[in-house]
Amino acid sequence: MSITCYLDESGTDQQSSQAVVAGLIIHQDQFLLFNAFWEDILSRHKIIPPLHMKEFGQHGRHGHLTYDDRINLFTEIGNFINVHKIVSVATTLNHDKYKNLIHDKMKKHIGLYGICFMLCAHLCFEEAIKIFILNNLISLWKRAINMLIMCDVPIKE
Repeated sequence: MSITCYLDESGTDQQSSQAVVAGLIIHQDQFLLFNAFWEDILSRHKIIPPLHMKEFGQHGRHGHLTYDDRINLFTEIGNFINVHKIVSVATTLNHDKYKNLIHDKMKKHIGLYGICFMLCAHLCFEEAIKIFILNNLISLWKRAINMLIMCDVPIKE
């Protein structure tokens, strides 16, 4: 089983106080189907991809949507994501903490977004390890049960 992740960023510009990198992990073989359904949801709500929250402001591309239209859109999107994801991941970092905690020499090599991205990538790696271990345990358990059945070993309930 292969997995993949989709990550996106927000607030990595200087106007935002907090930077965020977040996303979800899904089964790789479902990614194209996920993408097709995602585009269908947006199309039915008359949203031209990509979907960005900043465009829902008063003067944004989707600022005209009513409160009910927004509730319907985000309810459908949230439900869709929750059904298809394995897990969600997110990291945040305050701009002031980045400025104060990261040495100036280090800032030349990695920015705020880079740190958030690496932390999210690490979370994805940890989740992949958990999934790998769980799948191997399930596989071993199934083989053990099959061996017991093949050997006609009585199993106590």
